[in-house]
Amino acid sequence: MLNLNRILIRTVALGWIGFAIAGVVISQVFAAPTVTLLVDRSYCEASDWQTVATRYDELYRQDQQGRVDIERLVLFSDLGEELVEEPLTPEEFSALSTYGKGSPERQEALQTEYGNAELLSCG
Repeated sequence: MLNLNRILIRTVALGWIGFAIAGVVISQVFAAPTVTLLVDRSYCEASDWQTVATRYDELYRQDQQGRVDIERLVLFSDLGEELVEEPLTPEEFSALSTYGKGSPERQEALQTEYGNAELLSCG
């Protein structure tokens, strides 16, 4: 009887360990890709900015559905850059104003710093 209890306990323990390992493997293999969004806020026409906002809306919805993970949002122009920790809602993003001139040097530096970045730009 004692031997049967040990076998039962070992079988149950190995089953739980197997489930834990399977859970970790599945979460790593099927994890949503993470992306950093670089948003060029240099001045552009309102209609062009709306195109950028539409693309952001698509990515935001994918983030909400778990198909992609927006890791960070970097807003930049020639006047500086701002790191946003939590993604903005599409309404907040659409309301952003554009200012300054384009800065290819800053854009290139940010793309180098954030290798998995997607650029959202009017130009």
